[in-house]
Amino acid sequence: MAAIQEVNQQSEQKGEIISPLHQNVDISATNQTLQEITVSQQTNLEDPQRQLTETREALVNQKAINNALAITVIKQDRLANEQLTKVRQYECEVKKYKKDQAIVYQSDQEV
Repeated sequence: MAAIQEVNQQSEQKGEIISPLHQNVDISATNQTLQEITVSQQTNLEDPQRQLTETREALVNQKAINNALAITVIKQDRLANEQLTKVRQYECEVKKYKKDQAIVYQSDQEV
């Protein structure tokens, strides 16, 4: 969670607003970019500054993907906790209803 906040703060300081949940993050494009960087590093050693820039861009893209995945996991965890709470409440209501029905049945038997 702290890592997500740190990356978001860094992006905001640079004037970049990264909102990964509202973007379609294309993992295959990032992987292809990383592969292209690897190939260019092997074949074109004359331009290390360009390679460094491409590597940084690929890392920024990867951070955006990681942020989107982390946020999604957090939201899913919260949703799962909410659903579990609802299930437990329902189970308590069912137990109470059964107990009340048992009391009513028992009092009917006594009459």
